[in-house]
Amino acid sequence: MTEPTALEPIRRQQPQPLPKLTDQAITDLVESIQQFEKFKKAALTDKDYSIFGENLYIEKPGWTKLRLATVTSFQIIGDPRKEIGQDSEGTYYTWIARGRATAINGVFVEMDGACSSRDEFFSMANGQRRPSAEIDEKDIIATAETNCFNRCMSFLYGFGELSGEELRGHQFDKKTLRFPFPDEVKGKTPEECDLATLKKHLPTFEKAAKDPKNKWAEQNKKLVAAIQASIAEKTAKVESPAGAVVGAGEHAATPGGGDGPAPPAGDPSPLEQAQIRVRELCEAKGWTEAKRTVHCRKTWNRGFEELDLLAVQTLIQTLVGLPDAERTLV
Repeated sequence: MTEPTALEPIRRQQPQPLPKLTDQAITDLVESIQQFEKFKKAALTDKDYSIFGENLYIEKPGWTKLRLATVTSFQIIGDPRKEIGQDSEGTYYTWIARGRATAINGVFVEMDGACSSRDEFFSMANGQRRPSAEIDEKDIIATAETNCFNRCMSFLYGFGELSGEELRGHQFDKKTLRFPFPDEVKGKTPEECDLATLKKHLPTFEKAAKDPKNKWAEQNKKLVAAIQASIAEKTAKVESPAGAVVGAGEHAATPGGGDGPAPPAGDPSPLEQAQIRVRELCEAKGWTEAKRTVHCRKTWNRGFEELDLLAVQTLIQTLVGLPDAERTLV
């Protein structure tokens, strides 16, 4: 039987000077960053992102994939702490969790993640602030820990970008109210959708808003109200006072016989023609707008509307080479 040996204290390494940034070192560093960005785009799928407008934000499942792929360890340090605050609306609380993400080479990042009872995802209902007593505090703690994990991974590998969960806390704000699903409208505001799309998805959220077992029923009620308001606004815009539909590029006739139809707009530019072709191909190939956005962000690091003519033409060639989506006859 061997005798137990005493544990030796870990010797702290002496600080090392930074390597000299020669031209070759700079080139290698930039190439490494580019390769890692390429890896992120290849490893993550559409479901690992939240889409807000034309921007993509990695959610916890995506950061978890990157953690596993990079053999990164993560731990919550100690117990989350609760802080009480006061604002013009009264008393609220904030839960703060601290965590550490450590890369395989020993480099680590420690960050705080927080979530409060003022988080709009949990606290807003029908445009009014819910009392803190009505909010499930366990959800606030879990979200603080999720935000902590996301922030640690983001600062270690993502250069500090925001996560989808952090932005979702503002999802139901009046100015940034957005669809949480499905892919066709995910991340869009009701104002960004056309009339037919709003009418198509309204019943889904009306049903969710009326379901007493739905955790987000109150938030869905607010979204329903926003959809209905947008439908009313868009309906008013496309009808004249006499009830006649006003076409694009036309003005409604005035009772005194005022202005007639406006002259037709000029022909679309080459870029606009190419964008129209992309939309036609996306429909034929079964590409949702969300999928198109992810592809554009991964390929050009820009949204579809930001692409120049050359990039749009490249996208057309990509779509042309894909098989058509299967159609079910009814």
